[in-house]
Amino acid sequence: MSEVKELLEEREKEGRLSHAQKATLDYVRLFSKLSASKSRELVNLLVEKYELKELTATQIVNVLPQTVDELKVFLAYETKSFRKEELEGMVNLIREFSEKPE
Repeated sequence: MSEVKELLEEREKEGRLSHAQKATLDYVRLFSKLSASKSRELVNLLVEKYELKELTATQIVNVLPQTVDELKVFLAYETKSFRKEELEGMVNLIREFSEKPE
């Protein structure tokens, strides 16, 4: 979501947004929780450290689950099983990024 926000804001500066793009920009401004650079960094860490699929990591970063139970929803389609310590580590990493100032 953060990358979409970044791209649409660039287009907005150029004055080239359609009605649908304006609506999308309003939505991502409301729900995007991290900057694009922090989002990319967190996605990369989740992929590298926990061997998540990039799509799964991206969805996790879009929502930023704060508990293991919330996180498990996103891991349902992963082929790998995760130990409790790994799940807690992911949640702690997500919280760390959520609390870092931009």
